[in-house]
Amino acid sequence: MSTIQHGLIRSTLGTLVWALRGSEYNIPVMRRVADMGSFVFFMPSGVETEKVMVDHIDCEWIIPKKANHNKVFLYLHGGGYALGSKITHRALAAEIVRQAGFCALIPEYRLAPEFPFPCALNDAVRCYEWLLETGHDPKDIIVGGDSAGGGLALACLLKAKEMGLPMPAAQVLISPWVDLTVSKPSIYKYMDKTPMFYLREMKTWARNYADEEALDHLLVSPLYADLTGLPPMLLQMSDTEVLVDEDLELAERAKAAGIDVTLQVSEGLMHVWHIYWRYLDQAKEAITKIVAFVGEQAGK
Repeated sequence: MSTIQHGLIRSTLGTLVWALRGSEYNIPVMRRVADMGSFVFFMPSGVETEKVMVDHIDCEWIIPKKANHNKVFLYLHGGGYALGSKITHRALAAEIVRQAGFCALIPEYRLAPEFPFPCALNDAVRCYEWLLETGHDPKDIIVGGDSAGGGLALACLLKAKEMGLPMPAAQVLISPWVDLTVSKPSIYKYMDKTPMFYLREMKTWARNYADEEALDHLLVSPLYADLTGLPPMLLQMSDTEVLVDEDLELAERAKAAGIDVTLQVSEGLMHVWHIYWRYLDQAKEAITKIVAFVGEQAGK
Protein backbone atom coordinates (compact mmCIF):
# COMPACT_ATOMS: atom_id res chain seq x y z
CA MET A 1 0.00 0.00 0.00
CA SER A 2 1.40 3.39 -0.99
CA THR A 3 1.95 6.32 1.37
CA ILE A 4 -0.96 8.16 -0.27
CA GLN A 5 -3.27 5.18 0.16
CA HIS A 6 -2.23 4.75 3.77
CA GLY A 7 -2.86 8.45 4.31
CA LEU A 8 -6.38 8.19 2.87
CA ILE A 9 -7.26 5.36 5.22
CA ARG A 10 -5.84 7.16 8.23
CA SER A 11 -7.61 10.38 7.25
CA THR A 12 -10.97 8.68 6.80
CA LEU A 13 -10.71 6.76 10.04
CA GLY A 14 -9.52 9.86 11.85
CA THR A 15 -12.55 11.84 10.67
CA LEU A 16 -14.98 9.13 11.70
CA VAL A 17 -13.26 8.61 15.05
CA TRP A 18 -13.49 12.35 15.68
CA ALA A 19 -17.25 12.15 15.14
CA LEU A 20 -17.66 9.09 17.33
CA ARG A 21 -15.58 10.54 20.14
CA GLY A 22 -17.18 13.98 20.08
CA SER A 23 -18.27 15.45 23.37
CA GLU A 24 -21.91 14.99 22.39
CA TYR A 25 -23.57 11.88 21.02
CA ASN A 26 -24.96 13.65 17.96
CA ILE A 27 -26.34 11.06 15.56
CA PRO A 28 -27.25 13.48 12.72
CA VAL A 29 -23.68 14.81 12.71
CA MET A 30 -22.27 11.29 12.81
CA ARG A 31 -24.42 10.32 9.83
CA ARG A 32 -23.25 13.29 7.79
CA VAL A 33 -19.61 12.62 8.65
CA ALA A 34 -19.98 8.94 7.71
CA ASP A 35 -21.46 9.88 4.32
CA MET A 36 -18.77 12.47 3.70
CA GLY A 37 -16.02 10.10 4.80
CA SER A 38 -17.10 7.63 2.14
CA PHE A 39 -15.47 9.78 -0.56
CA VAL A 40 -12.54 7.34 -0.66
CA PHE A 41 -14.90 4.46 -1.39
CA PHE A 42 -15.63 5.37 -5.00
CA MET A 43 -17.39 2.89 -7.22
CA PRO A 44 -15.63 0.36 -9.45
CA SER A 45 -15.83 0.97 -13.18
CA GLY A 46 -18.49 -0.69 -15.29
CA VAL A 47 -21.21 -0.46 -12.63
CA GLU A 48 -24.45 1.51 -12.77
CA THR A 49 -26.95 2.37 -10.05
CA GLU A 50 -30.72 2.66 -10.22
CA LYS A 51 -33.09 3.90 -7.55
CA VAL A 52 -36.09 1.76 -6.67
CA MET A 53 -38.75 2.07 -3.98
CA VAL A 54 -39.94 -1.02 -2.15
CA ASP A 55 -43.07 0.30 -0.46
CA HIS A 56 -41.67 3.10 1.77
CA ILE A 57 -38.07 1.82 1.57
CA ASP A 58 -35.58 3.76 -0.54
CA CYS A 59 -33.38 1.15 -2.23
CA GLU A 60 -30.63 1.17 -4.81
CA TRP A 61 -29.85 -1.41 -7.45
CA ILE A 62 -26.16 -1.95 -8.16
CA ILE A 63 -25.91 -3.24 -11.72
CA PRO A 64 -22.57 -4.33 -13.22
CA LYS A 65 -22.49 -4.31 -17.02
CA LYS A 66 -21.98 -8.05 -17.30
CA ALA A 67 -24.29 -9.02 -14.44
CA ASN A 68 -26.85 -11.80 -14.55
CA HIS A 69 -29.96 -9.83 -13.54
CA ASN A 70 -31.56 -12.94 -12.10
CA LYS A 71 -28.84 -13.20 -9.45
CA VAL A 72 -29.17 -10.81 -6.52
CA PHE A 73 -27.17 -10.03 -3.41
CA LEU A 74 -29.47 -8.34 -0.87
CA TYR A 75 -26.83 -6.28 0.97
CA LEU A 76 -27.62 -4.74 4.37
CA HIS A 77 -25.20 -2.01 5.39
CA GLY A 78 -23.55 -1.68 8.77
CA GLY A 79 -23.48 1.30 11.12
CA GLY A 80 -24.72 0.21 14.53
CA TYR A 81 -28.37 0.44 13.41
CA ALA A 82 -27.91 4.23 13.68
CA LEU A 83 -25.51 5.14 10.86
CA GLY A 84 -24.67 4.05 7.33
CA SER A 85 -26.47 4.25 4.02
CA LYS A 86 -26.19 3.21 0.40
CA ILE A 87 -23.63 6.01 0.06
CA THR A 88 -21.26 4.50 2.63
CA HIS A 89 -21.54 0.90 1.41
CA ARG A 90 -22.39 0.93 -2.30
CA ALA A 91 -18.75 0.70 -3.41
CA LEU A 92 -18.10 -2.44 -1.35
CA ALA A 93 -21.31 -4.10 -2.49
CA ALA A 94 -20.56 -3.07 -6.07
CA GLU A 95 -17.11 -4.62 -6.10
CA ILE A 96 -18.45 -7.89 -4.70
CA VAL A 97 -21.20 -8.22 -7.29
CA ARG A 98 -19.01 -6.91 -10.11
CA GLN A 99 -16.70 -9.85 -9.59
CA ALA A 100 -19.52 -12.30 -8.89
CA GLY A 101 -21.62 -11.32 -11.91
CA PHE A 102 -24.63 -10.52 -9.73
CA CYS A 103 -26.71 -7.42 -9.09
CA ALA A 104 -27.02 -6.01 -5.57
CA LEU A 105 -29.99 -4.43 -3.85
CA ILE A 106 -29.10 -2.06 -0.99
CA PRO A 107 -32.05 -0.93 1.15
CA GLU A 108 -31.88 2.21 3.24
CA TYR A 109 -33.65 0.53 6.12
CA ARG A 110 -34.97 2.78 8.87
CA LEU A 111 -32.44 3.72 11.54
CA ALA A 112 -32.56 4.06 15.31
CA PRO A 113 -33.22 5.91 17.52
CA GLU A 114 -35.97 7.45 15.38
CA PHE A 115 -37.07 4.01 14.22
CA PRO A 116 -36.16 1.31 16.76
CA PHE A 117 -36.65 -2.46 16.51
CA PRO A 118 -38.40 -3.97 14.63
CA CYS A 119 -38.35 -1.25 11.95
CA ALA A 120 -35.02 -2.19 10.35
CA LEU A 121 -35.91 -5.87 10.53
CA ASN A 122 -39.30 -5.32 8.93
CA ASP A 123 -37.68 -3.33 6.13
CA ALA A 124 -35.07 -6.01 5.47
CA VAL A 125 -37.66 -8.78 5.42
CA ARG A 126 -39.92 -6.73 3.15
CA CYS A 127 -37.11 -6.30 0.64
CA TYR A 128 -36.41 -10.03 0.63
CA GLU A 129 -40.12 -10.74 0.24
CA TRP A 130 -40.27 -8.19 -2.62
CA LEU A 131 -37.45 -9.96 -4.46
CA LEU A 132 -39.44 -13.18 -4.28
CA GLU A 133 -42.63 -11.43 -5.41
CA THR A 134 -40.87 -9.92 -8.43
CA GLY A 135 -39.86 -13.34 -9.70
CA HIS A 136 -36.42 -13.98 -8.25
CA ASP A 137 -35.79 -17.62 -7.45
CA PRO A 138 -34.61 -17.94 -3.82
CA LYS A 139 -31.79 -20.13 -5.14
CA ASP A 140 -30.53 -17.04 -6.99
CA ILE A 141 -30.51 -14.77 -3.91
CA ILE A 142 -27.74 -14.16 -1.39
CA VAL A 143 -28.56 -12.26 1.81
CA GLY A 144 -25.78 -10.62 3.78
CA GLY A 145 -24.15 -7.55 5.20
CA ASP A 146 -21.49 -6.19 7.48
CA SER A 147 -21.41 -5.38 11.20
CA ALA A 148 -24.96 -4.44 12.30
CA GLY A 149 -26.03 -5.21 8.74
CA GLY A 150 -24.66 -8.72 9.19
CA GLY A 151 -26.68 -9.17 12.35
CA LEU A 152 -29.72 -7.76 10.58
CA ALA A 153 -29.20 -10.20 7.70
CA LEU A 154 -29.22 -13.11 10.14
CA ALA A 155 -32.32 -11.77 11.90
CA CYS A 156 -33.97 -11.26 8.50
CA LEU A 157 -33.50 -14.94 7.67
CA LEU A 158 -34.84 -15.98 11.07
CA LYS A 159 -37.94 -13.84 10.56
CA ALA A 160 -38.35 -15.11 6.99
CA LYS A 161 -38.19 -18.67 8.31
CA GLU A 162 -40.84 -17.80 10.91
CA MET A 163 -43.04 -16.40 8.13
CA GLY A 164 -42.66 -19.56 6.07
CA LEU A 165 -40.72 -17.87 3.27
CA PRO A 166 -38.25 -19.98 1.28
CA MET A 167 -34.61 -19.58 2.25
CA PRO A 168 -32.10 -17.92 -0.09
CA ALA A 169 -29.12 -19.77 -1.50
CA ALA A 170 -26.76 -18.55 1.22
CA GLN A 171 -25.85 -15.85 3.71
CA VAL A 172 -22.66 -13.77 3.80
CA LEU A 173 -21.88 -12.21 7.18
CA ILE A 174 -18.93 -9.81 7.45
CA SER A 175 -17.90 -9.15 11.06
CA PRO A 176 -21.57 -9.34 12.10
CA TRP A 177 -22.86 -7.74 15.29
CA VAL A 178 -25.11 -10.50 16.59
CA ASP A 179 -25.09 -9.93 20.37
CA LEU A 180 -26.37 -6.54 21.50
CA THR A 181 -25.89 -7.35 25.16
CA VAL A 182 -22.33 -6.04 24.63
CA SER A 183 -20.97 -8.60 27.07
CA LYS A 184 -18.34 -10.74 25.34
CA PRO A 185 -14.72 -10.59 26.61
CA SER A 186 -13.29 -9.60 23.21
CA ILE A 187 -15.20 -6.31 23.37
CA TYR A 188 -13.09 -5.25 26.33
CA LYS A 189 -9.92 -6.99 25.16
CA TYR A 190 -9.77 -5.34 21.73
CA MET A 191 -11.63 -2.08 22.27
CA ASP A 192 -8.43 -0.02 22.01
CA LYS A 193 -7.45 -1.81 18.79
CA THR A 194 -10.73 -1.21 16.99
CA PRO A 195 -10.94 2.50 16.13
CA MET A 196 -14.55 2.41 15.01
CA PHE A 197 -15.89 1.02 18.30
CA TYR A 198 -16.26 2.63 21.70
CA LEU A 199 -18.03 1.01 24.60
CA ARG A 200 -20.30 3.97 25.33
CA GLU A 201 -21.49 4.12 21.73
CA MET A 202 -21.96 0.35 21.44
CA LYS A 203 -24.21 0.31 24.49
CA THR A 204 -26.09 3.37 23.26
CA TRP A 205 -26.56 1.92 19.78
CA ALA A 206 -27.80 -1.35 21.29
CA ARG A 207 -30.34 0.29 23.58
CA ASN A 208 -31.51 2.76 20.93
CA TYR A 209 -32.15 -0.11 18.53
CA ALA A 210 -33.72 -2.54 21.01
CA ASP A 211 -35.82 0.23 22.58
CA GLU A 212 -38.20 -1.50 24.99
CA GLU A 213 -37.19 -5.03 23.98
CA ALA A 214 -34.64 -7.04 25.95
CA LEU A 215 -31.14 -6.83 24.50
CA ASP A 216 -31.06 -10.63 24.26
CA HIS A 217 -34.33 -10.79 22.30
CA LEU A 218 -33.80 -13.46 19.66
CA LEU A 219 -34.29 -11.08 16.74
CA VAL A 220 -32.29 -8.26 18.33
CA SER A 221 -29.38 -10.53 19.25
CA PRO A 222 -29.77 -13.40 16.77
CA LEU A 223 -26.74 -15.15 18.25
CA TYR A 224 -29.12 -16.73 20.75
CA ALA A 225 -31.81 -17.82 18.30
CA ASP A 226 -32.53 -21.28 16.93
CA LEU A 227 -30.58 -21.26 13.67
CA THR A 228 -31.95 -24.56 12.40
CA GLY A 229 -33.05 -24.46 8.78
CA LEU A 230 -31.01 -21.45 7.70
CA PRO A 231 -28.91 -21.59 4.50
CA PRO A 232 -25.13 -22.04 4.19
CA MET A 233 -23.16 -19.31 5.93
CA LEU A 234 -19.94 -17.54 5.07
CA LEU A 235 -18.61 -15.83 8.19
CA GLN A 236 -15.61 -13.49 7.93
CA MET A 237 -13.98 -11.63 10.81
CA SER A 238 -10.65 -10.41 12.17
CA ASP A 239 -9.06 -12.08 15.16
CA THR A 240 -8.38 -8.70 16.80
CA GLU A 241 -11.76 -6.97 16.60
CA VAL A 242 -14.26 -6.51 19.38
CA LEU A 243 -16.87 -8.82 17.83
CA VAL A 244 -14.62 -11.85 17.39
CA ASP A 245 -15.92 -13.76 20.43
CA GLU A 246 -19.58 -13.50 19.48
CA ASP A 247 -18.79 -14.31 15.85
CA LEU A 248 -16.82 -17.42 16.77
CA GLU A 249 -19.69 -18.46 19.03
CA LEU A 250 -22.09 -17.86 16.14
CA ALA A 251 -20.03 -20.21 13.98
CA GLU A 252 -20.24 -22.92 16.63
CA ARG A 253 -23.97 -22.44 17.19
CA ALA A 254 -24.61 -22.50 13.44
CA LYS A 255 -22.64 -25.70 13.00
CA ALA A 256 -24.53 -27.28 15.91
CA ALA A 257 -27.79 -26.32 14.16
CA GLY A 258 -26.70 -28.20 11.05
CA ILE A 259 -25.74 -25.20 8.94
CA ASP A 260 -22.89 -25.53 6.47
CA VAL A 261 -20.52 -22.87 7.84
CA THR A 262 -17.47 -21.48 6.05
CA LEU A 263 -15.47 -19.66 8.72
CA GLN A 264 -12.66 -17.33 7.63
CA VAL A 265 -10.66 -15.52 10.31
CA SER A 266 -8.06 -12.97 9.22
CA GLU A 267 -5.22 -11.77 11.40
CA GLY A 268 -4.77 -8.32 12.91
CA LEU A 269 -7.21 -6.36 10.77
CA MET A 270 -9.71 -3.58 11.52
CA HIS A 271 -13.44 -4.12 11.73
CA VAL A 272 -14.89 -4.59 8.21
CA TRP A 273 -11.55 -3.99 6.51
CA HIS A 274 -13.29 -4.97 3.29
CA ILE A 275 -14.35 -1.38 2.66
CA TYR A 276 -10.72 -0.56 1.78
CA TRP A 277 -10.65 -3.03 -1.09
CA ARG A 278 -8.91 -0.53 -3.37
CA TYR A 279 -5.99 -0.19 -0.96
CA LEU A 280 -5.59 -3.31 1.15
CA ASP A 281 -4.49 -6.66 -0.26
CA GLN A 282 -6.23 -8.38 2.65
CA ALA A 283 -9.50 -6.71 1.64
CA LYS A 284 -9.10 -7.84 -1.96
CA GLU A 285 -8.41 -11.36 -0.74
CA ALA A 286 -11.50 -11.35 1.50
CA ILE A 287 -13.71 -10.20 -1.38
CA THR A 288 -12.23 -12.87 -3.64
CA LYS A 289 -13.28 -15.45 -1.05
CA ILE A 290 -16.78 -13.99 -0.85
CA VAL A 291 -17.10 -14.15 -4.64
CA ALA A 292 -15.95 -17.78 -4.67
CA PHE A 293 -18.49 -18.68 -1.97
CA VAL A 294 -21.32 -16.81 -3.71
CA GLY A 295 -20.45 -18.51 -7.00
CA GLU A 296 -20.45 -21.92 -5.37
CA GLN A 297 -23.77 -21.42 -3.61
CA ALA A 298 -25.78 -19.54 -6.22
CA GLY A 299 -23.77 -20.12 -9.38
CA LYS A 300 -23.26 -17.79 -12.30
